[in-house]
Amino acid sequence: MSLNVGDKIKDLSIYDSEKKLRNLSEWSGKRILIAFFPGAYTGVCDDELCTLDEFRGLEDLNVEILGITVDSPFVLKNWKKQTNTSITLLSDFNYEFIEYFDSQFTGLGGLEDYQSANRSLFIIEPDGAVSYRWDADSPGNLPDFDELKSKITG
Repeated sequence: MSLNVGDKIKDLSIYDSEKKLRNLSEWSGKRILIAFFPGAYTGVCDDELCTLDEFRGLEDLNVEILGITVDSPFVLKNWKKQTNTSITLLSDFNYEFIEYFDSQFTGLGGLEDYQSANRSLFIIEPDGAVSYRWDADSPGNLPDFDELKSKITG
C-alpha cells in the first residue's frame, strides 16, 4: 500500500525516544510533518534533522514535526541529546510505519539486506489527510527545504 495525497492515515502506535508509546491521534487537530530518516548518526540525516529543527517557529502555525527511524528508542534518545533537537523522535523498530507509509529502503550503506526508512516527508492535515508527500530518489538526497516550508506555511 502506498499513501498518496488525499489519503487518510490510520491511528498507529510507536515508541518515542523516552520509550513512551505514542499514538498518531495524540496530534489530531494539528498539522503534522512526518520526516522519515534512514538512520541516526548518519551525516545526511544529521543535516536534515538540524535543518528541520530550525523550523521550530512552525508551532505557532499548529504544526508538529515527528522524526521516524528504525533505530531503537535508546539510540534515538542519544541522537536527540547529541543534536539538541526539539523534534519528537519515534522508533519504528518493527517497521510498521515504514511499511504503512511505503517508505522502505533496502541496502543502506551497502549492507545488502539491511532495511531502513527511505528519506521521505509527509504533511498530514488536522483531519488526517495527506496533503504532501516527497520521497528521495536515494537516501543520500535531501529535500528542498524552501519548497517544504512553503508547503507548510502556504
